[in-house]
Amino acid sequence: MAEKLAHWDGCFPSAYSMSWMLLTGKISIKDVRIEWSAQIEACQRKNLLFLNSHEHIHMLPPLFPLTLELAREYAIPYVRLTQAEWLAPFGVSALIRNTLMQAMQAVNQPRLKVQSPIFLGLSRSGKLDFDYLETIFSKLKPGKCYELMCHPGRFDPSEISDSRLKSYHDWMVNWRYYKPKVHALYEKFASV
Repeated sequence: MAEKLAHWDGCFPSAYSMSWMLLTGKISIKDVRIEWSAQIEACQRKNLLFLNSHEHIHMLPPLFPLTLELAREYAIPYVRLTQAEWLAPFGVSALIRNTLMQAMQAVNQPRLKVQSPIFLGLSRSGKLDFDYLETIFSKLKPGKCYELMCHPGRFDPSEISDSRLKSYHDWMVNWRYYKPKVHALYEKFASV
């Protein structure tokens, strides 16, 4: 896989570039299997509970069966079923992302043999805020299992040089501010 990604200096390309290479056969399903198996094996001592992928690339219909196969092979009980989230505000890129995710969800959901947690957070990917949490907490249904994608992290200028990543908030600073409010919000809706 490394030689196929040489153009990107060993890094993974954008989801759109990677999708194009997969769909045109420049990267094979076998290549992905080898890479994903190596990643799973590197993390397996952590007792993985579910599989997903960066930028939800596993949702591509040619890759989703591989994801399910690897989950069975490595005894990982759940596979993330990324779901579109039609919450405002959103622009053209979010409209495209949600449309693609909704189509891929429709194709992939029948392939799942176990219930997957309901996925939340796509519309705020890495930019979670209290207003969003308040909105989604008010819509949660008792007895359901949810997964909230939040991309927590701390900004370290020595590690992050990508200007797109710098636009994300400093999660730890915001979390110290939000923590009591989030706990109160949880208590409010936990009894519903």
